[in-house]
Amino acid sequence: MLFCSIDHKVPGRPQGALRAELGLVGLPSMAFLDPDGAVLVQVPHDARTVDGLRAAGARATRYVELRASAPKDVHAAAAFLRMQFEERQLTLEEGAARWANLRERCGAQEAELDAQLAAHLEARLLDLRIQARLAATRAGQPAGGIDMAAYRAAGKDFLQRLREGPHPTPYVSRGYWYAMLEYAESASDAAAFREVLDAFTAALAVTAPDATWVPPLLERYRATLRALEGE
Repeated sequence: MLFCSIDHKVPGRPQGALRAELGLVGLPSMAFLDPDGAVLVQVPHDARTVDGLRAAGARATRYVELRASAPKDVHAAAAFLRMQFEERQLTLEEGAARWANLRERCGAQEAELDAQLAAHLEARLLDLRIQARLAATRAGQPAGGIDMAAYRAAGKDFLQRLREGPHPTPYVSRGYWYAMLEYAESASDAAAFREVLDAFTAALAVTAPDATWVPPLLERYRATLRALEGE
């Protein structure tokens, strides 16, 4: 079932809280739901074309198939876990528990997951750990506020991770990159700023290749880099 939420602040609208309850993002929000009302997949804003909806519908069908097979088949369980990570349906605690359980099932059944898929699941879990670290910098702050000391400390740690690994997926929260850039700028470290900006640019080429907001964003950071380098 395709669900679309067009409004979010119209008084008296029916099922006014449904969008928030389902965890939908973007306006209008669009997602495929199962008969029980559970979200299968969301439809990204840039995929709301006939072909995009067909692809999302096919993905929703695959989601249902994997969900049904996951309890019996560890390979289906791994593919289903990947899809849930990609759809941002799991908290850090849920994702860690599911991944640990899957590894235990593989050990008990002497089954071996595809190495590339296993690495991707680890990276997706790392995405959630980074997201939690970023969220902690806002804890106890006024609405929209941030603890800049904690934010820059996170950026410093993220920079070390960027250099040494393990690495998150390109789809990690953009706050990962922003925190590193903030740290490098605050430390007046032009070399680190350039290193992060180059990696961020590469990630955006994967995650937002045609987004119109990307060039102005990168140009602002390039201007900061030029200032740091004394141009």
